[in-house]
Parts: sequence; structure tokens; C-alpha cells
Amino acid sequence: GTPAKPIVNHVEIVFRGLPIDRSRDPNSYGCGLLVKGDVTMCGRWKSPSVKIMEDVTKGTMSAKVEFIPNNWYKEDRLLIPPSGGKSLRHVRRNPEILEYSWSRGDDEIGFETPFLESHYLGRDTKGITDCYPDVVNLDRNIVIRSLNPDGVRGHIMIMDEATCDIQNVQFKDLGRTTDEKIDNTTFDRFGNVIRYGTNQAG
Repeated sequence: GTPAKPIVNHVEIVFRGLPIDRSRDPNSYGCGLLVKGDVTMCGRWKSPSVKIMEDVTKGTMSAKVEFIPNNWYKEDRLLIPPSGGKSLRHVRRNPEILEYSWSRGDDEIGFETPFLESHYLGRDTKGITDCYPDVVNLDRNIVIRSLNPDGVRGHIMIMDEATCDIQNVQFKDLGRTTDEKIDNTTFDRFGNVIRYGTNQAG
């Protein structure tokens, strides 16, 4: 798809997670999409997020929002980041994920399951609201994902002088570099492998 004519149907690109032959691919580039030229991927536009306009308590299954989001569909996964409480002691450390269910009127949306925690509007010392929690839609109609997230995961590398235009595309369960110390394959000056890395960068 292009910005002028995006893909509107559901499309998936799935990396099968085949074993990587380190003797032929010492840098572990395989099982991925490597781009050195041009790539354009554009899916159906949807409102990326919407703000909650009221305090929401645990167990609630709907919320007043700033506007009804466009192109949200039933069971879309929604992320509610940590939000401030009535004091700093109530700040949630972990985000919450719910599923979209319905909209009503011009300022209310519903969820498939209830909130697990309360989410309060941010207020200053005078009690004036100055911060509104976000609801972020995680799903897109173009999905690039790994077949087995616990196996050899797919990855995407857009490098050198590549030109890319990627809009409304979901990257799911991709990437093999962990948060451990980077450990790349090393080579001698002739290009021969000295040691295979265990946590390649990128």
C-alpha cells in the first residue's frame, strides 16, 4: 500500500523461524527483512490514541474520552499506560491491556473486560486537572510477525541509504537482540570468523 492508496484488508507477513546456518550467515542476518533500497508499506489509518477525560475506577468497563476514535474495531488491543493517582504513591508501574468493544454518542467507549486498576486524571496542587491518561490502540491491519516468538524470531533491518515509508503497520514479536550485553561475531582481518556472537546487535 501507499499513503494515497493504503491496504485496507488484513495482511500478514510471517517469518517462519527456520534455523540459521552460522557457517553461511555468521552475523545472523537470516530469517528477516533486509532493506537497502526502497520499501513502502501503508495500512488503513486509525486513531492511534485517545485521552480519557474522567477518573476511571477499578472494575469499570467504559470511559468518557475526548472523541470517538476512527477505525477502532471490536477486540482491538488497547494499552493504558501507567497513570498518576491522587498522590504519587498511587502511580501504577505497569501498563494495562484491554480489548475495545463499542462506542456510544460522541464521547464514550467500552471495553470487553473491566479495568484491573483505577486510573485517575493528573491534578496539580490546586486540584486543577493538567494531565489525561491515554488509551493507545496496538493493532493494525498490516502485521509483520514471527511464527514462533520463542524460537528463531524474525527481524527487520533498514540500512545504509535505504528509503522507507512505513505507516499503520504492526511489528509483532520481532527482534532477536536481548537486553543483555551485546556480543557480536568477530572476524580476523581476512574476514574469517574468530568467534560466533551470542547476542548480535540489531
